[in-house]
Amino acid sequence: MPRLLLVDSALLHDEQQLQRERLEALIAFSKGDWRLLFLSWQPEQWLPSRRSVDQELVFQQQIHEQLTRWGADLDGFVYLPSPVFGRRRLRARCLSAVAKRYRLAAEAVSLLSARPQNIEAGIMAGLSVMQLASDDKRVATVTQVQDLEQALARLPA
Repeated sequence: MPRLLLVDSALLHDEQQLQRERLEALIAFSKGDWRLLFLSWQPEQWLPSRRSVDQELVFQQQIHEQLTRWGADLDGFVYLPSPVFGRRRLRARCLSAVAKRYRLAAEAVSLLSARPQNIEAGIMAGLSVMQLASDDKRVATVTQVQDLEQALARLPA
């Protein structure tokens, strides 16, 4: 049975640079029974213009290029509503809709994130959730892991 892995794209880059070693760790999961989707927060306004570039779009392009170069499959990016007051249920509905789109039960979808807002939305949607260590608040009801490699090792084969 195919499985779906949702990964917060913020885990793959810092403010300035794509973290290729983290991206490399995901390659094996994109070649097996796992489908791979990245999550990003939907910006309130896109910034690209003739003189400026939206950094999030640059990171998405770099992620796609690297995965393609390494022969990995990427299903795409999903934009969740930005974490503004009152959008918690909307984010959860978006995650539920992703599971339905892939015709999977919610528990067959795994979510990896460090952001509490994504974690809470994943819990509300009934997904299998792991929170990576971060300076943000921790959600007590989910599995806590130190890094991406440890999270991937805990996923069912």
